Amino acid sequence: MGGQRAVALLAMGVVLVHGAWHGSWCWDGVVAALDRRGILSTAVELPFTGFDDDVEAVRQGVLAMGPDAVVVAHSYSGFVVSNAARGRSDVRRLVYVASFMTDEDEDAPTIMTNYNSQLPDAVAIEGDQQVAIDPARARELFYGDLDEASAALLTARLRPISFASALGRQGPPAWKSIPSTYVICTNDSAIPVAAQRWMAQRANVVHELPTDHSPFNTRPEDLADIISQAG
Repeated sequence: MGGQRAVALLAMGVVLVHGAWHGSWCWDGVVAALDRRGILSTAVELPFTGFDDDVEAVRQGVLAMGPDAVVVAHSYSGFVVSNAARGRSDVRRLVYVASFMTDEDEDAPTIMTNYNSQLPDAVAIEGDQQVAIDPARARELFYGDLDEASAALLTARLRPISFASALGRQGPPAWKSIPSTYVICTNDSAIPVAAQRWMAQRANVVHELPTDHSPFNTRPEDLADIISQAG
């Protein structure tokens, strides 16, 4: 049985997709942790030039990884991944990490309002229809488990997301036909825990981590363990 499990892990590939305002860099610790487990992974860089562009970037990432991929979505990219993986036979499982695991008639603003999220108050529309996060609120919302200096370094790397990306709506979601795992982050100040638990009911497997919105920073080993189990 152990040998079969090892072969399965070697066969799987992981596609990691970051959330709004971040970049592929946020997955560096998880990529290293998966590598130590002998699991190939790649982190997709979303262009944030429009929702369809973000979806296409994930599709290309899955295509490059090859069959039997596990696709991991954080936060905003739950919408993206639920579109990009739809109808694909080369995706083994979807993993939603403090992410929007929504149906086609649901949207982020409504969910955030219904669950009293603090995040909408920290965003602003800038020139050229860009949605930016208030850097003074980033640690509170994203990096609450980190010290101020570490959070400041990450905040400096955040970038705006286009209004077109932020307003993207999905069609029938891939999680209805592909097995899924949800990782609830119980110290999250961006997507309220109650909202995560509501969405997590749709997943086949649910885990909880006592972490902020960004477990790839503070819990990369635990997250890598969950991802490897998902395969």
